[in-house]
Amino acid sequence: MDQHYLTPLFEPQSIVLFTGPQDQPDKQTPQALALLAHLKAQPFKGHITPLDTSTTGTLADLAQVKADLAVIALPPGEIMAALELAGRIRVKAALVLSTGIGAQQAAEMHRVAQRQGFWLLGPNSQGFQRPQLQLNASAVGDLASSGQLALVSQSGALTASIMDWAKQNKVGFSTVVALGPHTQ
Repeated sequence: MDQHYLTPLFEPQSIVLFTGPQDQPDKQTPQALALLAHLKAQPFKGHITPLDTSTTGTLADLAQVKADLAVIALPPGEIMAALELAGRIRVKAALVLSTGIGAQQAAEMHRVAQRQGFWLLGPNSQGFQRPQLQLNASAVGDLASSGQLALVSQSGALTASIMDWAKQNKVGFSTVVALGPHTQ
């Protein structure tokens, strides 16, 4: 049986992170800092490879990088380079955790993803959570409790509010996704 096309996004075995210089948190976006804190608090069971668009090494080095999902939490001016690099390492899906991306730049990001052959969640997404997989690839709150209910919203603020309510009322989720206004 063929794999569902969203499996690399929501059930990745390996992730490549573009969060800026690991040794310079002052140069990382708030989304990158939140993402890294979440991944540290709830260690992902799969393989994670951090990449910096300015220090990626040679094409031979990149050929060694394998990932189902690229998670990009960079300033708007650096996202396109990360998307191109994600395509070169043949990811199957990408998540862009960002704010302040306009419609034209978002459309260009989707064109790059389509040309490179991967699915794109975002930009201006607050990410997603998969509690059963211990995966919090989001910029919104702690990992939700595991349950049978899925939450999909365009609004990150609404998602955060519902998650706060759910925590107080002991409601769990199988998946939480904050799409953002530019997910297609």
